[in-house]
Amino acid sequence: MIFYKYLLLSLVSILLTAGCGKSDKARKEANASVPADFQVMMEKTPCFGTCPAYNVQIDPDGKLTYTGVRFTERQGVWERQLSKDELNLLWQEVRRTGFFELKEVYDDPNLADAPSIYVTVTASGKTHKVQDRLGAPQSIKQLEAYLDTLTTQPGFVFVKAYSEE
Repeated sequence: MIFYKYLLLSLVSILLTAGCGKSDKARKEANASVPADFQVMMEKTPCFGTCPAYNVQIDPDGKLTYTGVRFTERQGVWERQLSKDELNLLWQEVRRTGFFELKEVYDDPNLADAPSIYVTVTASGKTHKVQDRLGAPQSIKQLEAYLDTLTTQPGFVFVKAYSEE
């Protein structure tokens, strides 16, 4: 029994020590300012079934525009302003993913019916676009999930109905 308490105490000590190093890194990342030209776009394409299709665009000023195309709870064009914290967290998430080092395409051309998710990021004069259809790393999935989370927050204002113009 004493052995297990010692083992548990040792593990907690190791985790706390490792966490201290990460917190310094996290602090540095948090202090990295968001580039003035930072913008993000995500498009989820339709499938042959009922896959939700929508677009998310975040402008450099933090305006989030959501366009529900089909099979979404919110249809049409909606907007809301991101807080500085939300924009900073999004920038940190983009940096954490190593977005600009990701491949441009994650796909299996043999798969006939799967929607794609396109994520495009512009920052510091660089633009990179990633297609996630199949086999993308978990880091891009987490970025997509964070973008989805931003679209479910309160404060959206209806702008107009969707049209395919």
